Amino acid sequence: YGDAVQMILIVAGAVICLGFGLYHIGGWSSFTELVNTQRLTTLNLNSNGFDGAGFGLLPMIFGGIVLYASYYGCDQSEAQRSLAAKSLSDLKKIIMTASFLRFPITMIYCLAGLIIGTLALTTPEFIEQIPAEHPDWMMPIFIINYLPNGILGLLLVAILAAAMSSLSSAINSLSAVSVEDYCRITGKTLSSETSIKVAKYAGVFWGAVTLTLSFYAGDIAPTIIEAINKIGSVCYGPILATFLLGICTSGITAKQVNTGLIIGVLSNIYLWLYQPQIFWFWWNLSGFICTVSIACCFYLLSSKSTNKPFFTARLKLLTATNTTALIIWFFFLLGFCFAIESLLL
Repeated sequence: YGDAVQMILIVAGAVICLGFGLYHIGGWSSFTELVNTQRLTTLNLNSNGFDGAGFGLLPMIFGGIVLYASYYGCDQSEAQRSLAAKSLSDLKKIIMTASFLRFPITMIYCLAGLIIGTLALTTPEFIEQIPAEHPDWMMPIFIINYLPNGILGLLLVAILAAAMSSLSSAINSLSAVSVEDYCRITGKTLSSETSIKVAKYAGVFWGAVTLTLSFYAGDIAPTIIEAINKIGSVCYGPILATFLLGICTSGITAKQVNTGLIIGVLSNIYLWLYQPQIFWFWWNLSGFICTVSIACCFYLLSSKSTNKPFFTARLKLLTATNTTALIIWFFFLLGFCFAIESLLL
């Protein structure tokens, strides 16, 4: 519920920033005259993501499918939100709603950034306050200098609350998984009081780890959002493969799947360190394929591989109506992105 309230505050804050950005830049007509039209190109058809160029269409589609399937289907923090739903039918409606609303919300964020970025590039005193090595400072500087005091305070609180919420979700997820794995490995059954106490200690530990790693996050990518997705792309593909192998197969063992998981993550780390020309969105797909391939190879090499049927029918897919709606929505978004420049200008 806290995440839901903060989402409303953040989206409302983005709309407010968009409105005040337009006001200070002189309105929509001034924005369309001043905006750098290269910023309106949303689909890069000239690169497949293997030549050092980023954000090509193919890696965004294939890598993005794996990334978001893993995030919404396997991520512990997302699972916690799913468990807050009243029923399974409500959860299905929530996920479908998120599928359709994610793009409009992201569009609001991007448009707000585009307007405020245009304002910064045409306002010398504004651009001088943004360090070249910290482009993420643009929005906080705009909020502080261009918004009225009441709204300024509300947005700063919303940003801090959202940041704390994201951190608390991640640390709570790590803590929950640590306690669960500890009980599974040791074979112990902890009482409710003891498990909560152990979870608190685990939370402190993971909080310290997260704080330590945050000092090095700035060296991973130019912006925070890119750094987050770059780190996630190392693991999301192998994680999705692990979950699907666990759900859709019966004969394969945990050791075989975990071997594939480790090799899948290591292969992505290799691509990160030694193949920088490969766009990191491909890592999601490559890690997924590598994990499935390695796990299946070990399964086939095992003398016990024929004892059980490999595939099971436990994976429930979307209904035909939902699948059709999502496919139509996908092609609509592609068409919208192709036409966005003409629509905005």
